[in-house]
Amino acid sequence: MTLKEYMTRFLPTAPGILSVAIPAAAGLAIGTVAGPLAGALSGVGLLAALNVAAVVTGVGSRAAVGRSERLAWLDGRERLEAARKAAARLASLRLPDPDMARLAGFVALRARALVDLSERKKTRDPVAEDAVSECLEMLDLYLKELDDRSTERRYGVADDDPFKDAKARVEAGLAERVAIIEAGILRMDGGLTREDGMAIKETL
Repeated sequence: MTLKEYMTRFLPTAPGILSVAIPAAAGLAIGTVAGPLAGALSGVGLLAALNVAAVVTGVGSRAAVGRSERLAWLDGRERLEAARKAAARLASLRLPDPDMARLAGFVALRARALVDLSERKKTRDPVAEDAVSECLEMLDLYLKELDDRSTERRYGVADDDPFKDAKARVEAGLAERVAIIEAGILRMDGGLTREDGMAIKETL
């Protein structure tokens, strides 16, 4: 983090505001008694001292990093909301094949778990969020293929956009993305599997 980046992120925080407000107030008070020059010098000196103290104690860096994390979280809310909508859409899909319907339901369940955990932890896993969107895209392709097949059979027309082994390929793609979603949940939840978590509790 450069000095400019540090100051940009630190100054809007509570410690950053105080590091400016206190010297300004002190300089104004001293200037009233001892004159403008003395007030200005005192204010600048106190400003420098407080900012050095913030760096030395780590208060400044923690405040700057905290603000960066909050801003990153806010910036990522739009993508997280997109993942939430994709999870809801997955849950609402009506698939005629029972196997695909069960798989889509499971994907929706784990996608919602990912989004809910992101909200609780105030963190994100963009790769896992992308996997949620990709699951929806693949199922949309599968449904379109089913619709096209129905139309082709009804009217006896040739398949002008063949999608070979659609079910098997979509199932494989969904399984791969579910693994990515599960990995994202695991990372955000501290990296412990349920088995590891229970083993730790059993030893306490």
